Amino acid sequence: MKSWFSVAILLGCLSLLTTTSAWAADTSSDTTKPEPAAKTAELPKLESVDRHRIQVIGYSALGPTLGTGILQYEYRSTYGHSDDPLYDGLYGAFTAGLTGSPAIVGLMLRGEWVPLAILRIRASYNALFYTGNDFGLGHGLHFDSADSPFDEATLKAREGEASSHLAHRAQFMVTLRFRTGPFIMFSDTELAAWYLPEVNGPGYAYETYYDSLVERGTMDGVIMNQTAALYEIWKGEGEANFRAGVVHEYAHTLGTGFSRSRIGAMLMWTPYDKLWTSKAPMLLLMPGITLKDKHRQYDFWAKAALVVNWDM
Repeated sequence: MKSWFSVAILLGCLSLLTTTSAWAADTSSDTTKPEPAAKTAELPKLESVDRHRIQVIGYSALGPTLGTGILQYEYRSTYGHSDDPLYDGLYGAFTAGLTGSPAIVGLMLRGEWVPLAILRIRASYNALFYTGNDFGLGHGLHFDSADSPFDEATLKAREGEASSHLAHRAQFMVTLRFRTGPFIMFSDTELAAWYLPEVNGPGYAYETYYDSLVERGTMDGVIMNQTAALYEIWKGEGEANFRAGVVHEYAHTLGTGFSRSRIGAMLMWTPYDKLWTSKAPMLLLMPGITLKDKHRQYDFWAKAALVVNWDM
């Protein structure tokens, strides 16, 4: 992408798109069938409820192969309390986190706002330090051309060529959420703006978050949408549940014009509302097939994450 003006235009249009990190979405209430207020006396107005949470996430993936750990702190203030599910559970939140692996060390700051139960808005900033240890996974690897192949065989063949440097990523994310009975749908769209410094002159860098090439020495951007339809097969006490369904992902890199489309299954299992001192530990599994990608056409891909929470 040659001009940041193009990114600004897309950012303004993003609100028109249906919308991430979908497994973190709170879909516990039915937001599609608002009930009239009860004819009895009104409930007293509730004060805002504050929550402090420590969260540990272990993440791994295939196609490409990845693995990382995340530690983050979240402060959430829930201010919306209503008999109307559209206005119940509204909150604002701030999160600070660290990402760590032998290849990447990162700092994340994020703000989050839910003005309606069906709408979540997030904005975040990430500082990512590429250590230069790519392990054949391509973290921060330099490419001369936007058309350079970055399939797994190429990344493995170039093991040891990566250099250490700092990268910056800003994201704006919008999520629409819908639930009726046991049926849940969400659409999460994010626009990410990248800046990676030039290494040995102009060129492109391989980034593993979206599995794409972004232009060095200037602002470049990626648009990604993840849309899923889930069915709640089992509902236990509190936040315990098991959900299964289908998911579609689409990513487009602005600078190179590279696009990817893939489909898969999504399984979300929260076996306990509380387990020892943790709150609602959750396992996410997403296996699937790549539908469109000139480097990974019809390849198998998978993501898995274990999320453990502790409320303070």
